[in-house]
Amino acid sequence: MPPAVDGSRPGIYFANTFRADERYRYMAEVVAFHEAVPATTSG
Repeated sequence: MPPAVDGSRPGIYFANTFRADERYRYMAEVVAFHEAVPATTSG
């Protein structure tokens, strides 16, 4: 279930931790911010 627009119901973000030691830390931050910040819709 997606999060509520009014903030009354939180969303869920799953982080891929498979072979985390083989990834760059800055990419994890970039992906987390990209996925966690809700997009605005027009219309």
